[in-house]
This record gives sequence, C-alpha cells and structure tokens, in this order.
Amino acid sequence: ATLTNCTFSRAVVRVNGTGATIQGCSFSTGPTGWPLELGGSARNTSVTNCSFSGSQFVFSMAAMAEVSFSGITHSGNTIEGIRITGTVTGEWVFPDLGMDYWIYYSDVLTVNQGATWTIPAGRSVHFKKDWIQPPWSPGYWSSQGINANGSLVADGVPFEGHGYINVNGAMSASGSSFQPQSGENINLSVTGTLSAIGSSFQAPSGGQIDLTLQPSSTSATLTNCTFSRAVVRVNG
Repeated sequence: ATLTNCTFSRAVVRVNGTGATIQGCSFSTGPTGWPLELGGSARNTSVTNCSFSGSQFVFSMAAMAEVSFSGITHSGNTIEGIRITGTVTGEWVFPDLGMDYWIYYSDVLTVNQGATWTIPAGRSVHFKKDWIQPPWSPGYWSSQGINANGSLVADGVPFEGHGYINVNGAMSASGSSFQPQSGENINLSVTGTLSAIGSSFQAPSGGQIDLTLQPSSTSATLTNCTFSRAVVRVNG
C-alpha cells in the first residue's frame, strides 16, 4: 500500500504487514494518542518526508518493526518523542531519529530469552506514569517498565520517570544514568547479570531509586558508580 500527500487529522494509521510506503503525509490526532502506529509485524516499510504535529506523541512503534525513515519533521506535540511497546524476539536496534523513547501508562516492553534490544547511546528512555482512578478504588499510579529476559544493551542511556526494569537475563548499562524526578521511583531488580561502569543512580528530593541484586545475580558488577537517594539491596 502507498499513502502519498495525505492529511490525517484526528485519525490513526495502523501499519502491519509488508511493503507500506508513506510519503509526504501530515499527521495530527489531537492531544491524546498518536497518529501513526507501526506494529511489530511491519516489514519493508518506509516513512518519508512526513510531518507530525498536535498529538500526544509523535508516533508509536512496536518492537521488531522494520521501518526506514527520512525527512521526518515534528513540532507542537505534547511529547516530542516516540511511544514504544511490544516484545523483542530477535536482534533489534531502535532507530535513532533524534527523539527519546517513552514507555507509557502500564505498557511493558519485553525482551525475550535469547533476544537482544540495543538502545542508541544518548537517547533517553522515559517511563511515563499516569493516575488510574477506577470507581471502586481510591486510585493509584500506573506501572510501566521493561522485562529483560534476554539481553538489554543500554550503555550511555539515561532512564527517567516512574517505572521498573526487571533484569532476568543480562543488562549492560555502563555510563548510563537512572534519574527519576520528585514523586517518581525507578525500581531495578536483577536476578540475572548487570554490568555498570561509571553509571549514576541519583534521584532528587522526593524521588527514589531501588536497586535489588537477588541471590541469583552473582555476576552483577557495579564499578565507579554514584548513588544518591537510592536503596541498594544485596541479597546474595
């Protein structure tokens, strides 16, 4: 399918399958949501010379999507970043489009056993919380995060916001930072392998970092790291 010079206003384009070409289009879906959703089964897909404005996120992209981008412009969005979700089932390197990545509102990005997700150095991963108010409950903050059952390569990557990372496989986070804001918490639980050299685990007043090294994480190594307003539990 080919979409050329189309205008999508308060509309969503969902792409799955092989061979989609999107060129010269403009997207805007309003203050909630994202106007373009690239599914994990998207293959041989291209997005060229398209503009994104007036939405909550620039667009949404699932793990394992194979998409080429060029000439992308964006402005006037609530968050000038990319919502990411889904399951990494093989080797996946997220494209560096000059925007940060957001795991949003109870979303979980999972790296399967034997798979590898590589995040470009210098691009932040934000955990964005939202208040959930069901009629039968006083309300609670959403829980969003990463389950790394395979390999997570995140050297030089800042992690920000309110969320969790469960490392059941392996995580490389040298030169990375973990930096929630006031009222936020980042919970990092390691049952597998963690390698962090020169990393920063620092929260401001009102924020906190919880790092738990479980008994099975005997090969977890932290060297020349800095901790502030953090709780580190070494259980083995």
